[in-house]
Amino acid sequence: MVVSYLTTQVASLKVQHKNNVIVDVDWCFQSASDDSQPDNSKQITSLLQIQLNAHWQNPEVSIAIKLLRQGTPYQQSVWQALTTIPAGQTLTYAELAKRLNSSPRAVGNALRANPYPLFIPCHRIVAKNGLGGYCGELTGGFVDIKQQLLAFETRK
Repeated sequence: MVVSYLTTQVASLKVQHKNNVIVDVDWCFQSASDDSQPDNSKQITSLLQIQLNAHWQNPEVSIAIKLLRQGTPYQQSVWQALTTIPAGQTLTYAELAKRLNSSPRAVGNALRANPYPLFIPCHRIVAKNGLGGYCGELTGGFVDIKQQLLAFETRK
């Protein structure tokens, strides 16, 4: 497993990958170095960083990466539904639950388990009366990241 750190406009991303497949993604609040990466992994990291930079120039630009298939069938259905929400738009937990014939709480639990924040855009799901949580937290740095991502995607 190789760990790479990528730069975004809101925070660093810690990306774990193996054989050109992303295995896990986490937001980082501290910068880190990729100096210990093997040369072939540095190339993968560089290509992913180029895609991220293009995405930050235009949120409509998708990031083409291979993600390790994870989660339960239900979680996968929720995560797949997230990928159909266009940048700059949001749904409430209840609206997404209705689309999936599910409950808002079950949707929230699936979002909390999302191993690929940003790449599977769970930040586009908000509470009926506010922002809602992000990455399993209701306040703090992760919610700040959610606010910044939504502001970025809706900028004109």
